[in-house]
This record gives sequence, structure tokens and C-alpha cells, in this order.
Amino acid sequence: MQSQPTRATDFTEFRDTLHRKNLSRSAINNYSFAINKYHEMWGEQIEYPFLKRNDEITYYLNEEGILELVHSLIHENTDDASAQTFSSSPP
Repeated sequence: MQSQPTRATDFTEFRDTLHRKNLSRSAINNYSFAINKYHEMWGEQIEYPFLKRNDEITYYLNEEGILELVHSLIHENTDDASAQTFSSSPP
């Protein structure tokens, strides 16, 4: 027994739900590709916009986050150097 394919409008509603959940563009595209293949299997054609990936560094950190990271790395390296100086024993 064959089941009926989902309607293309179901796909649109599902994509809207993914957007409301604030999923990444890559995740939404992956869902879209899979659902598109499902509809192709049933001989249906659906269209949807491909979301361009945003993989720039600013996507992960804003300017404040980058400065904080650099600052912590600088202090981590200086703390390590001073710790080595004080912990070394004379020959």
C-alpha cells in the first residue's frame, strides 16, 4: 500500500518552522535538500530558495568577543611564561 506524498505547502510550513527555531542556514538547507528528494521521488517539483552560508568569522564572534578572546590569550601566554620562570629550579 502506497502512502500519499505530503503537499508542497507542508514543506513551506515546515521550512517556516525551521526558521522560527533559529536553526543555522546549513541545517535548513540540509532539511530542504532531503525534502526536495522526497518530493522528486513522488514526481513532484518543489522550489525553495537556497540559503547562502554565512561562515565568516563575524558569524561566530562579534568584535567584542574577538577582543576578549585575544586579550585572554595574551594573558594566558604571559601567565604561563611567568609561571615557568618562577617554577624553574637552579642547576
